Amino acid sequence: MDKREGNRPGLEEIRTRVQELLREIEELSKLDQQQRLGRQSQVPWDAQKQHEARVARMDEIKEELVKLGRGRK
Repeated sequence: MDKREGNRPGLEEIRTRVQELLREIEELSKLDQQQRLGRQSQVPWDAQKQHEARVARMDEIKEELVKLGRGRK
């Protein structure tokens, strides 16, 4: 029992962090979609650096999510 109770705060922290990361990915994705040019799904030249930064951040978030998932096993 003590062992499970000791893990609960850690699991709650992980769940909270996962939710935060998923919200951040959603926001980044929405911003990226708003800047695309119509149906062609191309990013304008003046927004290319911002797009690349968002993609890099989404990749970082995905890696962190994978690491958090491994911690639950």
